[in-house]
Amino acid sequence: MVVATLQANVIRAGHATGVTLVELVITMAVAAVLVAAAIPSYTSFIATQRVKTSSYELYGSLLYARSEALKRNAQVFVIRNGAGTWANGWIVSSLSTRTYTDCTDGAMEADCLKVQAPITTVAIAGGTAQVVYGGNGRTTVQGIGYTLCDTHDGADTTPRSIAIDLTGRPNISLTGTCT
Repeated sequence: MVVATLQANVIRAGHATGVTLVELVITMAVAAVLVAAAIPSYTSFIATQRVKTSSYELYGSLLYARSEALKRNAQVFVIRNGAGTWANGWIVSSLSTRTYTDCTDGAMEADCLKVQAPITTVAIAGGTAQVVYGGNGRTTVQGIGYTLCDTHDGADTTPRSIAIDLTGRPNISLTGTCT
């Protein structure tokens, strides 16, 4: 009953319901301006998330290695991939002689505890070629630190730093500089 009344009123008034082409074009123009204004912020957001994710990957591997060293009461090693940087990937292993290739060649060795694939859009500076956790959870070298920066599209992001304290526990902070 209500629908029939509304339809009768529209027909009697002589007006059609809907959106005109002019209204549609204006709406699309406003939407385009809003999207264009949001793209730089979104690009910066994505770059910041890449750095954050990568820092948590390294942080998690360091915590995992420390935990395994305490659990096993033996040394556990976090070893970067080859002579490159930490961004080329790393492994967590209970043997210091393992290489990234040993742990990624298809036959995962029992002493390869974790493998991190290369990170292509984040630079990781600092640190040593490997981090060694003793059975007490402490590192054999003090003062190890890493700085992570985005390398994609020159995005302006806040770098993240990971420092390993005297007890062997890694800590993430929003400090450091990217070059």
